[in-house]
Amino acid sequence: MTQSELAAMDMICGGRLEVLLEFIDPGSPTGVVFKGWENVQRSQDHCLLMTVIRFAGEKVAAVSHGLLKNDHVVYGNLPFRRCHHRVARP
Repeated sequence: MTQSELAAMDMICGGRLEVLLEFIDPGSPTGVVFKGWENVQRSQDHCLLMTVIRFAGEKVAAVSHGLLKNDHVVYGNLPFRRCHHRVARP
């Protein structure tokens, strides 16, 4: 945002914001993750939805998503091996 836009909106931070918009094809690995998230929400179970953004310099090189459910199951295309480790709860 420019200084004049900030002044007109009474914003005080003057910071920078970047937004990632991503098309999600229902048949893609990302679509599977979000479908799993939707199912978990309906059942009111606990889960952790993760998004990993990898950069090459200033540009986004890859975006991966995953869903951890029941403390150990990973769904998605996160950039690490499928894990079966328990997730510590706060």
